[in-house]
Amino acid sequence: MISFNRMADWIFPPRCILCGQLLERKDEKQRQGALCSLCRWQDYQNQKARREEGRCALLYDDRLREAIRRLKYEGKKTYAIYFARWMMEEGRSWAEQQGFDRMTAVPLAKKRMQSRGYNQAEVMARELSRLCRVPYEELLERRHETEAQSSLGAAMRERNMHGVFTARESGQTPRHICLVDDIYTTGSTVRACREALVQKWPEVRVTYWVLAGRISSNFSDSA
Repeated sequence: MISFNRMADWIFPPRCILCGQLLERKDEKQRQGALCSLCRWQDYQNQKARREEGRCALLYDDRLREAIRRLKYEGKKTYAIYFARWMMEEGRSWAEQQGFDRMTAVPLAKKRMQSRGYNQAEVMARELSRLCRVPYEELLERRHETEAQSSLGAAMRERNMHGVFTARESGQTPRHICLVDDIYTTGSTVRACREALVQKWPEVRVTYWVLAGRISSNFSDSA
């Protein structure tokens, strides 16, 4: 009898996350990595990944940008699992040295959550939590809806995020929080999250870990 997974493969054949090419059914390694033989996540590796306040694993290039778009708007939830694994491969030794005691994600706006069905940052954070063996906890919530950051310039992004987040109650005071998100641009989202967490726990250390970001002269703080 044909298994459900095999039947699904015939109806919706797996494709490479980055280029969309059909993956060979006979190549199990390809299928497990969700990349074709011509694509490597390492080609997008950010050579300046580590900064004082956190880490940005990959460069926000065209193919990766398109893959993130499919994750967000085409229901490709499993992409977030692969992205988290790439982040872990790129930053494993760094993560092991951090001493995180809590993993959390940038919360998604309620309307986007209802429309999308999942928060891609949370899916990534939960997988990183499993890989790092660090407990995941929802430590942040949004006070109100905001405009999409992608439609705004740098100054407006900062204003758009001001006072948006608040920290939730936790059973145990965190010491070092790893804040996970998918994309870094100007740093306004991470700064707003950090402010909310530090306001709640003044002694806490907050370090961000994001999948991808643009490299520019102002890429020196935080997503």
